[in-house]
Amino acid sequence: MDIRPSPSQQMLASTARAFLQDHCPPERVQEWALDARGFDDATVARMAELGWPGLLVAPEHGGSGGSLLDVVLLVEEMGYACLPGPVHRERRRRPPRCWPRPAVRTSRSDCCPRWPPASASPRWR
Repeated sequence: MDIRPSPSQQMLASTARAFLQDHCPPERVQEWALDARGFDDATVARMAELGWPGLLVAPEHGGSGGSLLDVVLLVEEMGYACLPGPVHRERRRRPPRCWPRPAVRTSRSDCCPRWPPASASPRWR
């Protein structure tokens, strides 16, 4: 099994690295850590515009149809940047999930009436 990143995965990681360096400098991360909310809405909205929350969501449901390795590379860059805040928007009082459930990869739209999930859209509120 070859788990080396493909050129598109390398581009995802380098884009994430550049974005996080620009938008999450250590001073700003420290400010967010001391804030009660723990993150900045504008930065989270920009992350959503890049399509990160919909990485594991199938394209027919509004996501990009990425792989788990895509997510691993992205979360690795988030860890390097010490990114605080949500990776996935929570609803109600459930334990937080990092990403939408990947079991949705199906071509039958009648079995998934609630899709596309809100997590695949760039709206975070």
